[in-house]
Amino acid sequence: DLIGVGVTLMPNAQKDIIVGAPPIEGSPADKAGLKTGDFVTAVNGRETKGRTAFDIIDQISEVPDARTVTFSIRRQGENDLTGEGSSFDVTMERQNFMQVKDPVQYKLSEQRKDGTNVGYIRVSEFNSLVNTKLQDALDDLKRQGANAYVLDLRSNTGGAFQAAVEISGFFFEDRVATYVVDSNQVELPFRAPKGKLSVDPKAPLVVWLDGMSASASEVLAGSLHDNCR
Repeated sequence: DLIGVGVTLMPNAQKDIIVGAPPIEGSPADKAGLKTGDFVTAVNGRETKGRTAFDIIDQISEVPDARTVTFSIRRQGENDLTGEGSSFDVTMERQNFMQVKDPVQYKLSEQRKDGTNVGYIRVSEFNSLVNTKLQDALDDLKRQGANAYVLDLRSNTGGAFQAAVEISGFFFEDRVATYVVDSNQVELPFRAPKGKLSVDPKAPLVVWLDGMSASASEVLAGSLHDNCR
């Protein structure tokens, strides 16, 4: 969970930001009573209209040490028309990020005579630190001369879905990373963000998986494969 309150945000078919899945049991979002399908109309007083879930994550990341986050919610009942429903604010305490372990290990693992320098990156889970730590690792490996990469996702059982989609943007940009099909069989595309590219799109990339690679690991691996990375 990149927001730190146990909730996944996603766009619906009309590109409104909604709570996309049941909050994690016992999380601040669960205790606040958030429900799948709730419209999130503002975050910390800033409207979500015209923005993506990644824009909101970036907004929250601007103040990484903030202890709380406030959502403005609109809950539409069965008899409410489009745009109607009850509105209320919920302020939730974010989890203590100091207790979250660094999920990324890396090194320049091989320097070949043909000029290929292989950067090895191990990602153990998709937690609230993975985007920043992986970005730092890729930047450092590039400074060391890496021009080929191994991304090790073995025994990575997953984590935050949003992280897998955003990390795709380190390897390609502004293309569909994956699709989510909602209960009405509406297909919702999730695109890799613009302006996050960290690796030359032509640089060789190997993704290392095993039987324990699941959830967000599968999303990232499938995204990279389907976009010819």
